[in-house]
Amino acid sequence: MASARKDKKGRALYKGENEHAAGGYYYQYMHHGKRRTVYAPSLPELREKEDQIKKAMMDGLDSHLAKTKTLNDMFDEYMRLKTDIRETTRANYTYMYNHFVRDSFGKRKVGSVKYTDVKEFYLSILQNDMMKASTLESIHTVVRPSMQLAVRNDIIMKNPCNDVMAEIKRSAFWEKDKRHALTEEEQDAFLQYLAEHEEMRRWYIVFTVLIGTGMRLGEFSGLRWDDVDFEENYIDVNHQAVYYSHGDRKCRWGISVPKTENGVRIIPMLEPVREALLEEYEWQKEHGFSKYKLDGYSGFVFTNRFDNLYNQGCLNKQIERIRQAYNREEEIKAKQEKRRPLLLPHFTNHQLRHTFCSRLCEQDVNVKLIQEVMGHADVSTTFDIYAEFSAKKKKEAFKLLDNGSIIKTQKKVKQDDDN
Repeated sequence: MASARKDKKGRALYKGENEHAAGGYYYQYMHHGKRRTVYAPSLPELREKEDQIKKAMMDGLDSHLAKTKTLNDMFDEYMRLKTDIRETTRANYTYMYNHFVRDSFGKRKVGSVKYTDVKEFYLSILQNDMMKASTLESIHTVVRPSMQLAVRNDIIMKNPCNDVMAEIKRSAFWEKDKRHALTEEEQDAFLQYLAEHEEMRRWYIVFTVLIGTGMRLGEFSGLRWDDVDFEENYIDVNHQAVYYSHGDRKCRWGISVPKTENGVRIIPMLEPVREALLEEYEWQKEHGFSKYKLDGYSGFVFTNRFDNLYNQGCLNKQIERIRQAYNREEEIKAKQEKRRPLLLPHFTNHQLRHTFCSRLCEQDVNVKLIQEVMGHADVSTTFDIYAEFSAKKKKEAFKLLDNGSIIKTQKKVKQDDDN
């Protein structure tokens, strides 16, 4: 009978355990036909690792991969297998991950990542990087499925990302950005200012169409004259122009389907929108139509002086220039007329979409119809905007009622008694 193997301290070594000549211990075992080895500086620590390995093997997990595969590895594999997404979405996922995760948290071994690690990572970038809530949600959108792939590959038992966002949203650090719509007065002041300045006439047409249709920027940029039906008086939204990275770190335009399935829709033209587009059409008949072509599409309605499509940065910069110019003039006018100035707040082109939606809400348009015209995939998105408007409408309604018709003030009671 073979004698039990022992280490230098006389302790018996179990099957697979070995003492390293240079110090420390290692354990060798077979898993899926492959020899695996783990190391530890002491025998008690080695046996803790052995217990973890045996438990993982009983659960059907691959403890070796859990200690060698990083989150970066899982993300790359996830993206390789993710074939049912558009190229624009793929580019966005890759950008978000590479920019915020790959060089930091992405290097962690998936087997070592715990729930608290994910939460600390999310909180750190939310606090330290002054990140917007929507950006953190985008990061979670790529981190969670990458970890879920490790679960499905039997590398880890549970996804440590589960329920993290729900808890963070309940914390004091979470503050969801609200894109507030322009009020009716602000909207009118903005468009009136453009209409009164001849040098800004083309911008009046651009922003009248954006405010009057609620189109997303990509839908607006990709709009062609073929999509505008002046006889039936509607705009056919069936594609969008997107400006995104094509994998070589350079951003270029491309044509894509709308953001959601509901994005393919018909938008009836309001009279101001129809007039603006007719004015633009007549101007182009005289000065020439766009010759810009993109992925087989041509005849674009709106292009800049270089015959290129308008991107988000360009329009937002123009909005800010107009806003500042308007506010300067308005402050001078208000001072001369001895009144409070109606100043425009900072806003972006996407808030013009919210503005259109808010105007529909103010007219008590059916919520389902608003969802269809806006192209919202989920009616809850429509309800979020509608709820904000409804809260404002409630206050206005109660202000009208606050004349003593429901509960009389002491002053009102005394006046009635005197009469």
